[in-house]
Parts: sequence; structure tokens; C-alpha cells
Amino acid sequence: MSQRGFKADHGRSRGVIELSARRTREVFCPEVGPMEAVPSVWLFEGLERRSVRLQDGRVVKLSVDVKDLPPGQEGFSKYHAGKDRMVVALSSATYGQLELNDGRARFTLAHEIGHVVLHCNELERLGTLPHAAGAMARAARRGHAVFRDCEWQANAFASAFLMPARGIKQMMAEGSLRYLNLGQALSSNYVVSDMAARIRADVYRKDEAKLVNETRY
Repeated sequence: MSQRGFKADHGRSRGVIELSARRTREVFCPEVGPMEAVPSVWLFEGLERRSVRLQDGRVVKLSVDVKDLPPGQEGFSKYHAGKDRMVVALSSATYGQLELNDGRARFTLAHEIGHVVLHCNELERLGTLPHAAGAMARAARRGHAVFRDCEWQANAFASAFLMPARGIKQMMAEGSLRYLNLGQALSSNYVVSDMAARIRADVYRKDEAKLVNETRY
């Protein structure tokens, strides 16, 4: 199977990730409905007031940072042991695009939130997820299933966080979009890139019942 990054401690299905993204969205931005786009900079700066719970039950606060990063690196997440905090960092360029409500920058932010929510234990143990080291070691180790991949999981989380299955279902029920033009409708409504919207539309068409049903409490 495909392998894109570091192997996660736990495998997760799309349904499980959808539920995690839904709960995170409800806590991080409770006033934003499932059919509404999450405000970009407000979400990023508001992370300073949020926290995540580790496997041992300990609660760790979140922090944010904006840094000059190498070309091609848009953001990262890490555990700051000295301050006992999970840090979501964006490159200066990505933050600038976030201020313009750019779809790619919004997805990068949601992706990094996915890491601190889903992979907080890995981050505490390792400091940061060794994407580069993992990629270099691919030829030397046995591949892992895609549902065990940290990058796949974070991408699935970002997609579900920005474009909730419940919101898509409500929009369709209210006639707010046309099913055959779902990708364009998602891109416009949730302010995401065309590619992210097309992928989400394909996933929703394939697993609509599973995504919606598994997010019920």
C-alpha cells in the first residue's frame, strides 16, 4: 500500500477521523455552523486558547508560531518540551496567504491542527514528526498501510474539518448545491482549493452514509 510519511501509532478510518474533526471543530469554533467556512486567521490565533489531551489523560495547551521556513515548507507541528505545549507553526508566506483567506493556506492550517489532535502522543514522544527522515527510510523498511500514515490521516482530518460531512448533507437537503457539481460548490462555500474540494466530493459520494452515520453521538 502507499506510504507518504511517518507511521502513526494507531490506524484510523475515514469515519473515525470524521468524528474527531467534527468534535474538534465544535470545540475550537463552536459558533461556526457545519455549512459555514471557518474564519482563517481567527482560527489560527484562537489556538492559543485551546488544548489537547494526551493518551495518559494529561492536558497540553496549544501555541502558535510564524517562522521563515525553507522554500516548500508551509508549516509544521511540534511538542515544545520546555513549555509543555503543542505548537502549530506556519511559514511567513503561508500566514500571509492565510490573511488573504487562501484555500491552500487554510488547508495547511487544518492539516497541522490534525497532527496535534490525532498525533499528540507521537509529537510528545518524538518532538516533531520526522517526515523527511521517514521518506528517506522508505526503501529500507517495510511499507505501512495508508490508514496508518500520519500525513494521510492529517489530510483526511483537514478535509473533514473544513468541509464537514454533516454540512454537505444539509446543503444538499436544502438545495444549496447541485450534486453533480459538488466539487465547485464545496470550493466556493468552504473557501478551499479546487483540488481539495474535488477530492472531498469524491470521498463524500463514495462514503456518504458512513461519514454521516459515524459522526452521530
